[in-house]
Amino acid sequence: MASAASSSGVKKRRALSLEIKECVIRDIESGLKKASVAAKYGVSDTTVSTIYKNKDKLRQQLQQDSSSLSRKRIRTSKYEDVDAALFRWFREVRAQSGPTLQQKAKCLGALLGHDDFNPLDGWILRF
Repeated sequence: MASAASSSGVKKRRALSLEIKECVIRDIESGLKKASVAAKYGVSDTTVSTIYKNKDKLRQQLQQDSSSLSRKRIRTSKYEDVDAALFRWFREVRAQSGPTLQQKAKCLGALLGHDDFNPLDGWILRF
């Protein structure tokens, strides 16, 4: 027996990666018709039109973060200033991670009753 979704002709949603969306845009810009591009990628004409309409946003995202090719959606933060400040802080802390980690490890060791615990550089490397 066929399922309700397949008998009514409803297609399952399919999220394309940003890399494939860029290929869709290139195909349209090279002169292919939107209908043939839609058939090539297995999506509707409307989806292809929407991708092409948002091409500037997509390309801007790819330019800002080239590692985002496998992402399927572009989601921006509501609080970009908080994200930027947190990321700056994270980079600073990560840069000094050895001494910070040693200090925290010594503190935790004392709390757990290991008064003789002394996290030296070798301990950090093994950690």
